[in-house]
Amino acid sequence: MTTASPLPADLREAARALQDGRWLIRQADLDAADVIGDRLWVPFRDVLEAEEPDPVRVRQRLAAVPEACAAARAVPGIDDRFAALLQTLPQALADVDQEQAVRLLGQFGVILHAVANGPEVSW
Repeated sequence: MTTASPLPADLREAARALQDGRWLIRQADLDAADVIGDRLWVPFRDVLEAEEPDPVRVRQRLAAVPEACAAARAVPGIDDRFAALLQTLPQALADVDQEQAVRLLGQFGVILHAVANGPEVSW
C-alpha cells in the first residue's frame, strides 16, 4: 500500500498561510521564487502556452524540478514552509503519473505566483 503524498495538503496550507499573513514574504522568498521561475517557467514557456504540449518537453520540465528546487532551497533565509515545499516537490512529482505531476507542479506555480506577486490565492 502506498501512502498519499502530503504535497496537496501542504500546498493548500501554504496558500492559507500566505492569505492570512502567517507567511510573511521576505526578500529571500522572492529570490528563491525567481530561481524556480528562471528554471521551470521561463525556459518552458512553449510547454505552458501550448494547447497540447510536446510530451518530450513536458518530461524535460519535470526532470528539471529536482535541480531547480535544490537551487532555490540554497537561497539563505527562505521561509521554512517554502523550504519544505521545495524539499517535498521533486519526490511527490516522481511518485505520480505525468498528468498528475503536471497538475501538482501547476498548483505549486500558484504558490510561486503568490510569493512573487501577493497572496491573493484562491483554492
